[in-house]
Amino acid sequence: MECVHTAQGIKEGDFESWCREWTYTAERVKRMGDAALAEGHLASAAESYLRAGTYFRTAEFYLHGNPRDPRILHLWGESRDLFVRSLQLSGANFERVGIAYEGTTLPGYFYKVDDIGRPRATIVVQTGYDGTQEELYPYALAALKRGYNVLTFEGPG
Repeated sequence: MECVHTAQGIKEGDFESWCREWTYTAERVKRMGDAALAEGHLASAAESYLRAGTYFRTAEFYLHGNPRDPRILHLWGESRDLFVRSLQLSGANFERVGIAYEGTTLPGYFYKVDDIGRPRATIVVQTGYDGTQEELYPYALAALKRGYNVLTFEGPG
């Protein structure tokens, strides 16, 4: 219902209304997560933060026509921070990693099935400029359920 309500406020072909409506929805759902967390409802908070992060990421999608638009980094940062908060609250076994690449570091997440120390096959899933590794989370969950560790990362575009 959140998505339908948001879409109703977007004017066709109007990227500003796209950003405004998705940002509004993201902020509202983030507040829902904050309220759930304050009441001790960790699963509900985690789910709200995951949705809110997705909505912040959606809000900034059409802003890249002007790469200097300050909203891009703000909305992207909100999205990533809420994703990590969601993982932490859900009890996911993950760590943020940096992958050395041509004098810089590519951000990544390493998801582990468990901590028993048994070697496991690892699936590597990459995205680039037009995607974010947070969007790869459903693939990581599917692999974890099947006994694979997963490394996701964002490569250069």
